[in-house]
Parts: sequence; structure tokens; C-alpha cells
Amino acid sequence: SEFGEQLTLPVSGEGEAVCEHTGTRYILNGNQLTKLVAGS
Repeated sequence: SEFGEQLTLPVSGEGEAVCEHTGTRYILNGNQLTKLVAGS
């Protein structure tokens, strides 16, 4: 994560993880990781 926490996501494929410190959600789709800022 941007905070420095390791996310529990595969190297590629599908998945979703949330940073416990910032609430930022990360969505993995194939080889692309998208960051969704908390509150948006």
C-alpha cells in the first residue's frame, strides 16, 4: 500500500485489498492495480 503495508494480493489475476491504516481500497484486475481513495 501507499502507507507501506504489504497487501494480500496475487502478482496477477483478480483480487481486492484494503489498507487498514488509510482505508484505501486496492483492486487488482489482471495485471492492473487500481487505488480507490477512502471517502471517494
